Amino acid sequence: MMSLAAGGGMTTDSTNYCDCFEIFDGVNWDGTDDEIIAQLEAILSGLTDEQLGELFSPVCTSDGEVFTNSCVAFCNEVFDFQTCDDYDGGDDDWNECFSFVYPITVVLPNGANVAVDNDDELIAVIDDWYDDNPTSNEDPTLIYPVNVLLEEDGSSLTISDDDQLEDLFEVCEEQDDFDCFTFNWPLSIQFPDSSVVEINNFDEAEDLIDAWYDANPNVNEDVELVYPFDVTLADGTVQTINSEDEFDTFIEEECDGDWDGGCLVQDTSNALVQGVKKMKQMANTK
Repeated sequence: MMSLAAGGGMTTDSTNYCDCFEIFDGVNWDGTDDEIIAQLEAILSGLTDEQLGELFSPVCTSDGEVFTNSCVAFCNEVFDFQTCDDYDGGDDDWNECFSFVYPITVVLPNGANVAVDNDDELIAVIDDWYDDNPTSNEDPTLIYPVNVLLEEDGSSLTISDDDQLEDLFEVCEEQDDFDCFTFNWPLSIQFPDSSVVEINNFDEAEDLIDAWYDANPNVNEDVELVYPFDVTLADGTVQTINSEDEFDTFIEEECDGDWDGGCLVQDTSNALVQGVKKMKQMANTK
């Protein structure tokens, strides 16, 4: 079940994360989902409610600056801030890509159904859930189907389940945030069983990957890109990528570390794991 939390407004540009997330340094991220969750829950269970809030609550300054949490603000020598009220993710919020056709009904993990009539009510219901349940492994969802209006052309789209809504969020994020390079299709991907398949876009790859993991539910290894392949930079330059190390260097040097592997990584859907992974990823890019 995907998270409905609006996010993404905070950037790593000129941001110092110092040691804010060092409590997670000992986590074995190569373990199974259950093993990772157990490690994180053991760490978080030793924190007070105040410490959890300091770790997971964005803070804002009077001039509109937003930091991941109070520790990150301190690391950047910013001390005049408060917990953000009604923070909606900043300039790259999802509602710049699409809007829900209201009313819609939010289903909370405790079984309660809450009807909402606008974005503010939707965000408030979801924020309240996470504020009241900071260590919950479950996320709010919706009663489907729901209709959305695409901001690009005003067309209507019907969303039938969590997977389709998650796909829409991913498309919006890609359109909004990533303009560093494009892949020169087709590419090839290799599955953990060493089979290789040619793909013409990531939607096609996602379908193939989902089907493979459905057929192999006990496999925790990732699907990988097959090298070499070509990419085209924003200025039109074509560059050949010959290895994973070369690709990592390319992402760091050309894209400031801003690419998470797209659909090729078999990421857990657990909100707690994803949240901590995101924080660690942000810190490690600096």
